[in-house]
Amino acid sequence: MTYSGKTIGEGEAMHRLRVELLVSVDLIIESVDVEMIEIPGDACRQIREAYQALRGTLISKGFSRIVRERLGGVSGCVHLNNLILQMAPVIMQAHYARFLKPQHPLETRAKFIATLDGSCHIFDSRKAGSGG
Repeated sequence: MTYSGKTIGEGEAMHRLRVELLVSVDLIIESVDVEMIEIPGDACRQIREAYQALRGTLISKGFSRIVRERLGGVSGCVHLNNLILQMAPVIMQAHYARFLKPQHPLETRAKFIATLDGSCHIFDSRKAGSGG
């Protein structure tokens, strides 16, 4: 039973959440959509709009600190915050991977491959031919 008295049956989800960030090519969050599909109680939904505080935020060094400052503790939801913090490296990897196409100069590709090195099994400089 949850804080609100909701009973979660065996095999049922206590939390099922969805976060969608629309990010510009400049790594700025343009829109935030938070959906709380399964939650322990309806009071959880009261925090959804707080996530609009991320609109206009640049995903770069210091992003985690910004999320914690704006949405940490009672200002947000620890579960949503953790989802967003896990999204940032994926967004960065996708951003840099755009520059790995053959039409980009070799030195540009090399720079971004070096930036991505070690972030994933694809970008592992210890393996021959990694990262495109």
